[in-house]
Amino acid sequence: MKDLNNKSEIALINQSLGLTNQKLSDLDLKQIRDFVNTSLAEVRYENDDNNRSEFEGFTDKEILAFYLFRYTHINKDKTRSKQTILTYNFVITDFIESFVKYGDELDFSFSDSVVDEASGHISILKGLRKKHIDKYMQFLINGKTQVSSTERKYSNASLAQKFSIIKSFLKQLLEWEYIDRPLYAYMKGFSVSKADRPNRDIGPEHVKLLLDTFNEMNHVPMFTFTLFLVTTGIRNDELCKLRIADIHKDNLTQDGGYYIHIIAKGNKQRKIPLLPKTLQAIREFRAIRGLDPIETAEPNSPVFSTNRGKAYSPSYFDQYFKSQLALLPIEAKEKLDELCTYFEHENVHDRTSNRIEKRIKITPHGLRHAFAIISRKSGVDVDSIKDSLGHSDRKTTEIYLASIMSQEDHASKQWSSDIIGDYI
Repeated sequence: MKDLNNKSEIALINQSLGLTNQKLSDLDLKQIRDFVNTSLAEVRYENDDNNRSEFEGFTDKEILAFYLFRYTHINKDKTRSKQTILTYNFVITDFIESFVKYGDELDFSFSDSVVDEASGHISILKGLRKKHIDKYMQFLINGKTQVSSTERKYSNASLAQKFSIIKSFLKQLLEWEYIDRPLYAYMKGFSVSKADRPNRDIGPEHVKLLLDTFNEMNHVPMFTFTLFLVTTGIRNDELCKLRIADIHKDNLTQDGGYYIHIIAKGNKQRKIPLLPKTLQAIREFRAIRGLDPIETAEPNSPVFSTNRGKAYSPSYFDQYFKSQLALLPIEAKEKLDELCTYFEHENVHDRTSNRIEKRIKITPHGLRHAFAIISRKSGVDVDSIKDSLGHSDRKTTEIYLASIMSQEDHASKQWSSDIIGDYI
């Protein structure tokens, strides 16, 4: 970092940065929200009483904490989810720390930062200029990130997400008068085309192969997880948070089955029926893990738990799922590879570029896409799929269904069978 040879100066800057995701993961979300809103409110009230700007005296760490955890609705339940907070914290902290670690490349020096005379706190955010935003955007496009020791190229979808999060944060800081420059306006738009999005077209052939293989392996956990995710379409974090109290007997329909009650993003609620074989798989999973039947289990206990009896975290569940896929028999792996392999131009926007081999990744989130695709292939309309997935915008559902809908909408699908005789 330019002009930053003193380790104590680096330590001072680091003290002003946000909480790590590890610390956030270990904390109770409600407790930290209440703490942040209560403790920082006192400072804001004192500033108001003394005719100072609302966030005067805040550090970069404190303004980030308030941005992440502030209550924005009179109903305190209507707040960002834990996963959203973790994502925002990771992206924004990486943004700030990049100016500490890569000062030379971003043309940011210690003298650019702003030091509060009263407290001695150092602010990176208040020292940023247009040139820093321009260089950071190019820096990220080129593939560098502060939290990684190696360079990596981000997909356009990832870049669009990062830029959107940072832009919203910087815009809010200007509105709060924490910074005095419209840094958000310097961030260029980054659109994502259909071709830029990762291919998650997992269909019935993939799912059947997985279920058949796990059944033959007598791998009850992976059979259960695969069937559950595909037949419910729920999110990874929703599965991890699922409690026994969320499973209800359906007394309103003739089949008298069970359903799960999900409170999803934005506190949207939906009831998802458990198909009979999915329910049976849950029972078998709980039996081999030594858990009580759902009818007698502790209401607040997790529906799915690890071998140690603890609820899965979303990141651990992803890791477990990936590790178990690696244990598939060779023949099944080869069949799955064949189903997941496709070819695409190296530059999706240049049809003259080389064609390269790519693979669809089988992940818990990918099975959510499988739910959408299988539903559509079964004749379910887009709005019903949207509601079942808990999407607030139909466009999101259409992204899931882009490939299958483009085939359905092709003009040749509307041709009459006798238009050119026996050649159709």
